[in-house]
Parts: sequence; structure tokens; C-alpha cells
Amino acid sequence: MLTRVLLSITVVTGAWFSASESSQTLMSVDPLVVDGETGANNDGFDTLWLNAAQQGQPPGTTGSAAATSGTDPSGPKDPMAGVGQLQDVNWCGWTDVPTQPPVRDPAWEGNDPSAGSVRWKSCSILLPGTPGAPGNLEGRPVITQFFPNAVAAAPPPPNPAVLAREAIGQLKVPPPAIGAGPARDKLAVNLWTWLWIDNPGPLSATVTAGTVSVTATAILSTVTWSLGEPTTTGDTYSPGPTATLTCQGTGTSPPVGYDWRAQPPCGHMFHWRSLKERTGGTGKWPIAATSNWNVTWASNTGVTGATTLNATGNDQFDVEEYRIVLVQQPGG
Repeated sequence: MLTRVLLSITVVTGAWFSASESSQTLMSVDPLVVDGETGANNDGFDTLWLNAAQQGQPPGTTGSAAATSGTDPSGPKDPMAGVGQLQDVNWCGWTDVPTQPPVRDPAWEGNDPSAGSVRWKSCSILLPGTPGAPGNLEGRPVITQFFPNAVAAAPPPPNPAVLAREAIGQLKVPPPAIGAGPARDKLAVNLWTWLWIDNPGPLSATVTAGTVSVTATAILSTVTWSLGEPTTTGDTYSPGPTATLTCQGTGTSPPVGYDWRAQPPCGHMFHWRSLKERTGGTGKWPIAATSNWNVTWASNTGVTGATTLNATGNDQFDVEEYRIVLVQQPGG
């Protein structure tokens, strides 16, 4: 059984062509009668190959060289160069045309030329009855399409965590000012020493960038004390780890009429006098108070977080030993 197949060639000779022009058949070859069973044709040709001369090959590419230039890295890089050449798979993609078409050309698809550009592509066609075969050597259709200009993506919103770090950096946690009593100049062993620091109150800072706002708030939670004297007890002094104490809140000074025997909200009972041989010649115990702050932050986007801050103040206490002398009053 013989089947007649009509092969058409599309030839492009100008720098620009319109969408309507690209579908026109500019050149045809005579029908070939192909035997559907044996693949033989009635004209005695061994293949369906048409060389460059037969297909109107552009000047400068002739004969079989045009058929192989598509796979030669040094060959033409124009998707339409060399009709009939073997097409490199990478060429079947959208490519800027050498010259944009006139304003009213149908290739613009009704779009404003300032809003984009027209591109083309030329992909191979498989020979009849040969699925997956190499590129068709009898020509390739040209497709044009309008591509809008790339629109710059809006920058992402600021990261709340980054703004939170900035807001926390603006929180000025002051070094605590240390208070001690009942009488700062007469602190004694074996009696309660009341301890406290100034309370600066909650601290807050807000940072805003774009539409994102973050507020960080710090609240003092505890105070850690280093009391200078060693933790050793007994009748014989010996160096050792420094006594420490952690109090909730800031502590308070003794109120009027306080009970000197009662343990204060934040206080320490010194066991050792601050003699010069125990204190490196100063005669005073080195004191440090570290305020610990809980920091929370929240953004208007719903993102929240927490961290801590602290600050340390330093002082020194002269701790001595005092004896209680009972004096009998007249009539007693």
C-alpha cells in the first residue's frame, strides 16, 4: 500500500516576521509516495532529506553542512538559521527577536510595547509515524508570544525577631545602687543586715520598620548578691567560697519600728568580721548585686519572644562585732 505525504517548508529570510506570516507556506516540494509497509518511495530517494540548496538555505550554509550545523557549537545560534538543519535541543526555547515588530503588529497581542517584548521560538517536528524521532529536517514552525516586563517583587516585611533585638538593645538596664542597714556604718556580725537596691520600674522600647512594630518590655525579677565573706562557719576563720544570696524583687530598707530580730525580706547575717588580713588590706567585704530582668517582646504581627538582661553594681561593707551592754535604769 502506498501513502502520499505532502511535506511543506517554511523559509524565513527577513529579520522580522509576524505571527500571521510565520504560518505561511513559502515553498513546497513535490509529493512523495511512500510505501507504508517498506518505507520505500516511488521517486527512488533513499530518505526524505532535502539539502540546503533545495530548501532555500540562507547564504553561507550549503549542502550537508547545513544539516549538521545545529549540533555544531560553532554553528548558527539563531533558532531559524538554516532551515532543514539538525536542531540543538537547547534552541527550542523563547528567544528575543533581533528587532521588535512595529507597534501595531499582531505579535503584540494588543499589548503596549512599553509593557514588555515579543519573543520567538522554533521547535522541531517529528517525522510522520516516528514518535520520539530526531528533529524534522523539513522545517520548523515559528511561534511568537508577548512577554510582559518583569515586575520587581515587593521586599519581604521586616523580620520581627530582628526588630526585637534592636528594641532590646535600647533597653538601658542601670547598674543597681546598693542599700544596706539598719545602719550602713555599723553593720555587725550575728545580726541581720537588710539588703536592697533602687527600683527603676519597668523598662520599655519600641522599634518600627515599615508596617511591622515590636515593643520590648523588661521587668526586674530577682537580685543575686555576692557578700564577700566565705561560707565557712565555726570559731576559726578560714578562706572558702564566697557567700551568695538571691532575693525576689529589689528588697526593702527596714521600716520604722522594725523588729531587729526578725529576718528581713532580703538580708544576710554576716558571720565574719571584715578584718584587713581577711580582705586584702581594705578592711571591708567586697559586695556585688546583680539585678536580673525578664524581657518579653511582642510584634503587631503576632510574633512574640522572651529573653533576659542583667546589670551589676558593686560596693563594700565594713562589718564589725558589737557587744550589747545592759544598763540598769534608776528605779529598775
